[in-house]
Amino acid sequence: MTLSNPVVRSSVNNSDLATYEEITERRDTTPAAAPTAARFMRRLHLSFWAVAIALGLLHAWNGRYEVSPDGISYLDMGEAYLRGDWAMAVNGYWSPLYSWLLGAALAVLRPSAYWEFPAVHLVNFLVYVAALLGFSFLLGEVMRYQRERADKVAGGGQATLPEWAWVVLGYVLFLWSALELITLRSVTPDMVVAACVFVAAALVVRMRCSV
Repeated sequence: MTLSNPVVRSSVNNSDLATYEEITERRDTTPAAAPTAARFMRRLHLSFWAVAIALGLLHAWNGRYEVSPDGISYLDMGEAYLRGDWAMAVNGYWSPLYSWLLGAALAVLRPSAYWEFPAVHLVNFLVYVAALLGFSFLLGEVMRYQRERADKVAGGGQATLPEWAWVVLGYVLFLWSALELITLRSVTPDMVVAACVFVAAALVVRMRCSV
């Protein structure tokens, strides 16, 4: 005759329960969830890209005939480079890079007088897309830096934003600054400067990560 020991049974059951909980926890933290998170982040980036490009096109089209006095000067500088008028083109006041872009667009598109200003705004839109690329590069480097920093201080109780929050906050700030502060209506090199600043800042963050 054998007697069941309730203490032994309880210990066995608790051991089985602990093992099951460990297996469940291990299953939840497996890399199987990584592809889902990656797909979500990719879709989030693509959604903001679609919104940014659509809004940029809308702003550029609405202001296609708006040109500031500085825009006229940059346009004249671009034409001066095309005809080889170096006495006018080379000076210490007007930025050469933006004038080169406008001159290249005029040389390639050869627009009529009616379509000259829309051609300039097409250049502005392309520069805006380049700034969007530069900002995405910067955002990716900042998120990578935060990820590496969080790994180093794991368990230190330091709160960090989730990656989706970085994406939402970053693109919202980019759209506000690019479309409302810089704008696509103004024919100025400000968007070119913004694109260069984004790329330079991203490179600085990358160098900081490699230290």
